Amino acid sequence: MITTAPAPHLIDNRAFHRTLVLALLGVLGGILLSRHAVTRHGGEARAIRECLDRDGPLMQYQDRDRDDIRFLVCELEPEPCPKWAVMIAQVWPSLVDDCAFRERSSFVPRDGSPDRVTEYLEKYAEVIE
Repeated sequence: MITTAPAPHLIDNRAFHRTLVLALLGVLGGILLSRHAVTRHGGEARAIRECLDRDGPLMQYQDRDRDDIRFLVCELEPEPCPKWAVMIAQVWPSLVDDCAFRERSSFVPRDGSPDRVTEYLEKYAEVIE
């Protein structure tokens, strides 16, 4: 029996189609967006997406039970009264970077103060950055 590797143009087409699908679904700075976040949390979720796209995460936490779940923290409002927010995201294979993320939800835990957000995160995750 003779086997052959897939033709190079077929491999390229698959990568192109996957990239096209991700673009059509709505990708923000390597994050595949979720309808749930906006449906449930409205403008708050949009602000968190913009914050992460503009500034990147302030820090990242990893879920204690699932290696593929991350909590991305951003600072929505600066000092003197900082307001932090969280995007819960699933690690997603990426064609360009080592990994990208698929948003599961974005919201402001409790009152958004750094202490309250940190308390919330420490229940479920451990800091990795």
